[in-house]
Formats: sequence, structure tokens, C-alpha cells
Amino acid sequence: MTEGDKLRLKQQGLEFMDITEHPTLGALNAQRPQRFVNPDRSISAQNSDAVRALLAGEITTDHMRADIAKLSSFWTRSYRSNWGLLSSNWVFDHVSSIIAANPSDKTRTTVTKFPHKFVQNSVVLRLDATDDTTPDEEKELVIVGAHQDSLNYRLPFFRAPGSDDDGSGTVTVFQILRSLVEQEFVPPKGIAVEFHWYAAEEGGLLGSQDVAAFYEAAGTKVKGMLQMDMTAFVKSGTEPKIAFFQDQVDKNLTTFATKLVEAYSPLPWNMTTCGPRCGSDHMSWTKAGYPAIFATEGFFEGKLAIPFSRLAYGGTDASLSSSQTSLNTPSTPSRTMSRRTTRGTTAAHTTSTTCWSS
Repeated sequence: MTEGDKLRLKQQGLEFMDITEHPTLGALNAQRPQRFVNPDRSISAQNSDAVRALLAGEITTDHMRADIAKLSSFWTRSYRSNWGLLSSNWVFDHVSSIIAANPSDKTRTTVTKFPHKFVQNSVVLRLDATDDTTPDEEKELVIVGAHQDSLNYRLPFFRAPGSDDDGSGTVTVFQILRSLVEQEFVPPKGIAVEFHWYAAEEGGLLGSQDVAAFYEAAGTKVKGMLQMDMTAFVKSGTEPKIAFFQDQVDKNLTTFATKLVEAYSPLPWNMTTCGPRCGSDHMSWTKAGYPAIFATEGFFEGKLAIPFSRLAYGGTDASLSSSQTSLNTPSTPSRTMSRRTTRGTTAAHTTSTTCWSS
């Protein structure tokens, strides 16, 4: 299949996985014992009220509006363009600056550029508890992701701000990260939390397949993956909602996520689908044999992304609510998550910048 063939599918509103590089994704995990257990914890009303109050006071849309304006200022974020490389470099620098602005000696942070055969990099940020002696290979990961690229389906190197698809998901994940480090979140023992910003979702989930295949080959344990894609669009005359896809997702993990919405979010939730048009990076993790879910905006049926859309048709309030819900990361009760009153000037995250070899 050529790039032109893929563009024609996109023009028809069809989503797909380009499995050229990873035709056997999931084969290794299929041979391994099942070890990924979905969460089964109750959510206390007292805890819900406390978290709601904390989130309401800590999170605003100011950062999100500035971030999405910057992302959409790139001519395009196409994974095959120099603009796509520049935008991915900005994502890397931006998340690094969020960490640098919130120093803590309680967490160890690694910010990574994950290279691909195309010019755009994926970006991976990992949080570990500094005092957790669990070997990295034994830890379970909780992953929150979005795709950073955009694409003009008709003219692939022309203007494609991609404010909603998926600038909105990208800044939602920025805000989740920012809120956690501002509140001095520390992952519980035996668990690491990762934030992923994937390259080349629009090319057939190319970036996330590379990452998922790397993790599968390494035997990495992934407790759950949440994909945030198109989280800001609210159709005129409709009620803002957080929607969960029913296609190619882990049903039990989705059910747990709906309980989180009920407990922590001011918005209601609904289930949605788009049949053969459904597609985002959660599919790479599902295919690799890991529990994955997909959160988006309202009712998705009948709505196609407009690659050149700007903020006129979207709103960051919906993304804000997605951030509030996602802060209660499935199966990761924080050992430390409190309102920050002072910020140390000497303590700092241990931050390293690395690249995986292709």
C-alpha cells in the first residue's frame, strides 16, 4: 500500500493500521501467561469528594489554550515533514520544561525521544518513585497517550493545524502530567506511569505500533493504556460528555474508567462507536495483547475530523474534564498526591534524555 493509497482511505473516512513493519504484533504476548489483571477497586464517596475539590481548585484551561495554540501554529504536524519533526521536538522540550518547573526528589523522570523510520519522533515520559527498589523489568506500566501528528488528507503537506485531531488529546495529556507533578504525585511501589505522544498515527498507527512492538519484545508489563484522541469538540446543541469507544478495547478496563468518570468528573459519560471508521493508537496496544481503552468527545458517530480545524469548533473545557478524570489513573493510587505549598529550589527530578536505537 502506497502513501497515496492511505490518503485515499483517509479521504473516504476510513481508519486503518499499516502493519507492514509489524505483521506479527501480539504474537509474543499471545504465548505468554496472562498476567494483566484489570482493576477491581471500589471508589469511596469520601475520597471522591476530596479529589473533586482538589481538581476543581488546581486545574484551569489557561495552559491548555496556550498549548493548543502553539501546536496548531505549526503549518502541519505531518510525520513525513520537517514541520512534523519540529513539532515533535517542541513536544519533547515542552514536557521537559513542565518537569523542570516542578522539581521533586520523590520521583525519577525520564524523557525520551523514540525514533522511527520517518523523521518525526514519538515522545515518552516516565515517572518512577525514587525510593522504589522494584527492578524496572518487574514493574507494571500505566500508560496515558495521545497522537501528536496532524494531516491534511487531500494535500498532505499543506496546512493542517489539527487542533482537535489530535492537538486536543495532546494537550489533555500535557495537563494530566502538569497536574500530577504540581501535586507531587508519586507512583505506588511496583508501578511506573508513562505519558506517550505518538508520531504518525495518521499514517496507520505507525508510531504507536513501533512503541508497542518494542515493549512486547522486551517483555514489558503494561497494566493498562488510555488513549486520548479528539477531546475538545462539542457539537452545537449537544451536551458535553466523555465518550468511550467500544471497538478494539478492553471491556473491563472501559467499565472501570466509566466509574472514574462518575466519581470524579462533572461530565456524564456515554459509549460510542464509529464502526469501520474507528481507529487510534489504543489499537496498537490491543493488538499487542495489552489492556487498552479509548476516550474521546461526546457521540462520535457520524462525525469526521476536520484536519484544518482550529479552536472555533472545539473547546478546552471538554479536554479539561478529560484531564480531571484521567488524573485518577486506573490502578495507581498515589502514595503522595497533595496540594503543593512550597517548591524546593535544590531538589529536582532526576531527568535523563535518551533515544532508543532503531
